[in-house]
Amino acid sequence: MYQKKEEAKSEIKVGEEVCRVSTLTAVLNYVNEGYHYFDESTFTSNISQSLKDRQPIADTPEIKRRYGESIKERLTLDLQAFGLIRSTTRQRFDQPQRAHEFTEKMHRFKYWLDYSGYLSNDLYIECEPSLTLTEKVEGESQSPEQDRSIAHVLQVDREMAFSARVKKWRTTEEGVIAAKREVNKVFEVLQTLAQKSNEVAQLIKLDFNRVSEYQAILSSRGYSLRIAWICKHDNNLDGARLVVDLYKAESNPEGQSVRADSNTEQSAEYVIAVDHKFDFYWRENKQHEQNSSNELAEVLLKQLSSKLRRAYAD
Repeated sequence: MYQKKEEAKSEIKVGEEVCRVSTLTAVLNYVNEGYHYFDESTFTSNISQSLKDRQPIADTPEIKRRYGESIKERLTLDLQAFGLIRSTTRQRFDQPQRAHEFTEKMHRFKYWLDYSGYLSNDLYIECEPSLTLTEKVEGESQSPEQDRSIAHVLQVDREMAFSARVKKWRTTEEGVIAAKREVNKVFEVLQTLAQKSNEVAQLIKLDFNRVSEYQAILSSRGYSLRIAWICKHDNNLDGARLVVDLYKAESNPEGQSVRADSNTEQSAEYVIAVDHKFDFYWRENKQHEQNSSNELAEVLLKQLSSKLRRAYAD
């Protein structure tokens, strides 16, 4: 939230809030209005306007909301991962322009939701203040000397508040549901990447097999990458991890590839966590590198292709 004070040349940040929006409903309403292309700017501006209409700031009309650009990129990646849009180009003002066209799968999905009675026109919005205007004003009332003197205390206080929030997230059903959603995203992106690779690669053909809701296998030329989500509890993430095994698959008499524990050549485990912006990321137990679900899918695909290259060289 920003405000332009009297005689000031630019607006300054006076508060912030976390907004949760039912983007699925927004997308489907967007399709229902007759749009054939996912126009990021138009779509996000519609959401922004809905937020302004539904969450007005009382008694402070000079306060303006601004929204991060990340919603466009993240939503586009999600829609692509689920096969609901496809990248293409279209003519606009006599110039070719990159566009995202809704696929037939999107229309079938919308029809199924409508037929099953799951479709709602209500755009659910939940706004959670993260830094209130009152807190901001109180902070500004202190002198710069006072701000510096308590800066360390405030920093520790923020760290403690963040740790408490993360602990609550990890020990409730909210964390488990979020983790499962990210696991599904890894699988969906892997499947999309495999399909794209098979369209252009000549010698390497990837086989993606969704064994179960929480296990998938990516295979090619006698090697397989098994990705399995292990979570023993429904209401906390204690011991939860994503296990990745790279192994050489042997063929049985029926010609199908089977896995032998002795053939496992690489193993890794990833845990899910959140950063200070509460964005999800995966971290391998033995390393400190952080990857989003989209990035992790690319890392896993690279592991398999690197193994194929070494095996070919041998």
